[in-house]
Amino acid sequence: MPLNFEVFPSVPESFKLSDKTAITAFIWGTIFVITPFPQLIICSSSTFYLLASAYISPLCGIFAMLFILLKNNGKEALTVSKLKFRECWKILCFTLGIILCSGIVNLIWKICLDFFAISYSKEQYLLTLAKTCSATEFLMLSVLVTLIVPVAEELLFRRILFAGLLQFGNKTAWLTTAGVFAAVHLFLAGFPGLFVIGLGFQWLCCRYKNLAASILSHGLLNGFAVLAALLSRGV
Repeated sequence: MPLNFEVFPSVPESFKLSDKTAITAFIWGTIFVITPFPQLIICSSSTFYLLASAYISPLCGIFAMLFILLKNNGKEALTVSKLKFRECWKILCFTLGIILCSGIVNLIWKICLDFFAISYSKEQYLLTLAKTCSATEFLMLSVLVTLIVPVAEELLFRRILFAGLLQFGNKTAWLTTAGVFAAVHLFLAGFPGLFVIGLGFQWLCCRYKNLAASILSHGLLNGFAVLAALLSRGV
């Protein structure tokens, strides 16, 4: 049975970007937001250096993408507005649902990986780092993944990449954006769950016609991961 996209909210007209704007913003966003991730995984330098690099890159990416969007399409292109308390509550509940769904999908996926004897890392690098770093480094990491990363990634994927792919069809935009989002995290064990999470963030963004909705959900989801890491530290 083909996937029915009628249940997905329609894409607001304000979300559409010109090819030039979408491509340029995506290139600069990729350079600063995605490219540093492999370095975080393979770099053997100090934790402080890793965190410093992780701060600088996404912040530069945010400023670059915002500059391109504002220059070419004005402030309306940001599609960001204040969320009401009731909306925030619904987004929180939806985020909990995303976590549950992605967890179930990942559990089934890991069973399949184990069955076929495919090796994989059980945790993402940053989560492992959060369990072993110092208190100061943990605080730095918490701010990074709950505030900076959600803004950078939602701008890049839900706002720019998605808008650039709309010309190829609604299904292509939804599935490709979620797929790229999952792939760039370089986490085999969590790929299907991240795909579900990507679809969930996009749904919120289009449902509320507001990028702030997916940024909030992304921050909450990462915040729960940080809380889990904090509890594992015995605090």
